[in-house]
Amino acid sequence: MKRLFPLLLYAGLANASVLEGTAQINSNYIYRGMSVTNRSVLEPAYSGIPAGQLSLSLSHQWFSANFLTGNINTWDAVEPVLEPDGEVDASIGFTLPIPVRFSVNSYNYLINTINNSIELAASVGSDVVWLNASINNLPGWGMYTTYLQLCVNPPITESVSFAGHVGYNTLSSTDWGYGNYLDYRFGIVYSEMDWRVEVNYTNTVFRYNYVDDRYIDTDNALSFVVAHTFEFLKEHSR
Repeated sequence: MKRLFPLLLYAGLANASVLEGTAQINSNYIYRGMSVTNRSVLEPAYSGIPAGQLSLSLSHQWFSANFLTGNINTWDAVEPVLEPDGEVDASIGFTLPIPVRFSVNSYNYLINTINNSIELAASVGSDVVWLNASINNLPGWGMYTTYLQLCVNPPITESVSFAGHVGYNTLSSTDWGYGNYLDYRFGIVYSEMDWRVEVNYTNTVFRYNYVDDRYIDTDNALSFVVAHTFEFLKEHSR
């Protein structure tokens, strides 16, 4: 969903109606700097199946909605391992006349429902630089997390751009065996017509592991993304 912000923000500012669907395949699905495909660098998700996502987004004037489904790995409620799971997310958002967007996001999992959560998020910026802030409540774990992320996406050529972010995640509990951490990502994005191809390197640093009683650098991963967008409706208001 992170890639939807520039689209939904500026569709709202342009006072347009946009209905789009996206099919995406991730060699290694990384959420907030952490791999949730339970595999090492360059290895696909599970059972030889890459992490795939299908999403549908609608924006009209200042309102936007998004629905996403896909396969993923989630944390087991008993054992500290990642297991194959399915994800179904929904989001509604509102964009102000200035480039600020607020959204409510619901993350839902088919097997390990203990990971289900509700997130309040805000974004501000341009299509080149923007800031994301969110608070995520996980009632199944009795905890919440916050995340602050600065993203940059400056163009290099007409079809190629640099993509990167730095983020900081806080956790209200140590039930997951680790504490607050910093993550960063940098990569190259190639966009042509309705296709998008990404190559990214992501790393998580300054993460304190309470089990080993030390700071660790982990979840460094090189990942590939291939996405295709289908435009069903695009209508500008008069």
